Amino acid sequence: MKHSETLYIPTEGKEEDESPWVGTIDAPTPDDTSFRFNLSRHVDPKNMYATDPLTNAPTVIALLDHQRQCTLVRPLVFRVDPGSLDVMNVAQRTRVEGTCQAIVDGLAITDPTEKVFLALRFESPALGAWYSGRAFKKVRDDETRTESLIASPPQSTSYQIPDIGLASVETQVRMRSIDECEEVRTSTVFSMTFNDPQSLEGIQTLAFDFERLFGFLIGHRGKMPEFRIQHKEKYELGQRTLHHEGVLRLGGVQYKTEVIPHFSRRTTQLSFPTNDFGDILEFFAKNRDKMLHRIHAVELSLQFQSDLVDRFNGMMPVLERDMTKRYIEPKEESYLDRKGAFFDYIESAPDDGIKEFSRKHMRLQDEKNPSLATCIDRAVIFLNSKGFRFPTDLGKRLSKRRGNLFHGGNSLKLDDVPNLYEEVRAATGLVQLHILLDLGMDIALLAEHHSGLPDIEPFLKPCPS
Repeated sequence: MKHSETLYIPTEGKEEDESPWVGTIDAPTPDDTSFRFNLSRHVDPKNMYATDPLTNAPTVIALLDHQRQCTLVRPLVFRVDPGSLDVMNVAQRTRVEGTCQAIVDGLAITDPTEKVFLALRFESPALGAWYSGRAFKKVRDDETRTESLIASPPQSTSYQIPDIGLASVETQVRMRSIDECEEVRTSTVFSMTFNDPQSLEGIQTLAFDFERLFGFLIGHRGKMPEFRIQHKEKYELGQRTLHHEGVLRLGGVQYKTEVIPHFSRRTTQLSFPTNDFGDILEFFAKNRDKMLHRIHAVELSLQFQSDLVDRFNGMMPVLERDMTKRYIEPKEESYLDRKGAFFDYIESAPDDGIKEFSRKHMRLQDEKNPSLATCIDRAVIFLNSKGFRFPTDLGKRLSKRRGNLFHGGNSLKLDDVPNLYEEVRAATGLVQLHILLDLGMDIALLAEHHSGLPDIEPFLKPCPS
């Protein structure tokens, strides 16, 4: 999609004197990640504030460039300007400004919950950087002192993802004409053919989630690619029968405009994991919600936030939830299970007096709940056994800092800034490394990866002198 295109929304089924909405829609930018539309139409003076069909509609059918059918997903009008009405204005108009969650170019989708999509396909630069590298190499001829390129044949590998479908990764060399030159590049396409048809809402989530995974693996959240989605309806083209396809474009996602990092500066590579890529996809598919919550916290801290207090406040709830669930010992888990069962039993008592007595007069002694500091210390011991150098007092420091900032009104002395900087980096590193561990990475290899993990560089093995 161009940065700005003409948008036309007909008002079929409305009164004859109501004109269509006509205006422009702008694509997301790094500073404004939403699709923004600016539309106007002539109206009856009695209908100056009417915004149909743009309000209370999950999707709106429109035309791009007055000819290409498209669907606006979840449009939201945030400004209505009824214009002026006086002797100098011969017609009454209404102008609206708003945003939409996504655009489906080429398809008209009236029900986003209807399961009509069979496949998803998109070219992912992030996956290409992590998975395949270059699909060509340079060769120098010493006699002529010239260089040429040798392209590798196209390669495709498939992976079965339970409960979703068949995923495949295709890598090949592509060429693009630029003025008088030809640009040669490696194209890596990720596709999924679903076991069962997906709805528009479901396919949006899948597209977003997997691209976020690929960006996290290399440590770079770039611009969302365009996603080609295959509809179950077919059409005839000569001797062929083809499925209708559309292009899904997502908005509302922060991204970096920088190019993909050099391979030495990527967080991980295909050579890093101990698990097969299919195992990574399978694990991620089963735990997408939990994984994305943690991934977002890490990316926000590393790439989009500069204020130390904001980074700390955003990271600590995620760190606390992760560490207290991961580093609980069997006897502590058994204690917590019995504690919960006991109080569930009390609350199920038929006598309300027993419940009230329990709430007022019962108090536990010798609690065996592991504290946040204890769980963080156990995480530090584990990571340091893999070669890292996280501070051994990190649990106590993070727990104390959490109390000061969460309950002390964000009070921070100037002398605390270097310590807070170290604590924020360490907290982010703990969550980041445990995500990579869950995905099957051998994190012992990362303990020496200084260029790929610059934010936690002080906690890695020293560089050899």
